[in-house]
Amino acid sequence: MVLVALHSVAIGVALTLFPRWSLALGGFDAAAPLFFVRQGGAFHLVMGIAYLAQHLATGRLTLVILAKSCGTAFLLASLAAGDVPWAIPAAAAGDALMAAVAVWFHLRARRAG
Repeated sequence: MVLVALHSVAIGVALTLFPRWSLALGGFDAAAPLFFVRQGGAFHLVMGIAYLAQHLATGRLTLVILAKSCGTAFLLASLAAGDVPWAIPAAAAGDALMAAVAVWFHLRARRAG
């Protein structure tokens, strides 16, 4: 859970503080205004904190499973729409993997408890 939260926080920091660099690294064209890139960064920061907060408070992984599953669906739909940079399929794979691992831990905890 900590690694998933750190991933989201790292993405959030990069998008918020270094939006042009983040876009270029992901293979995206320049964006104007940068407000929406930074807003996406703020969203990632909040979600990273929320993942960890929910897990620490309840021991549950519901939010991360929901968010990463929805993120995967959105990214796959974007990929299907075509003409996306390399970051989209990579992010889809990463989100799918994080969701799958969270589901695995969730099921393991249910069986143990």
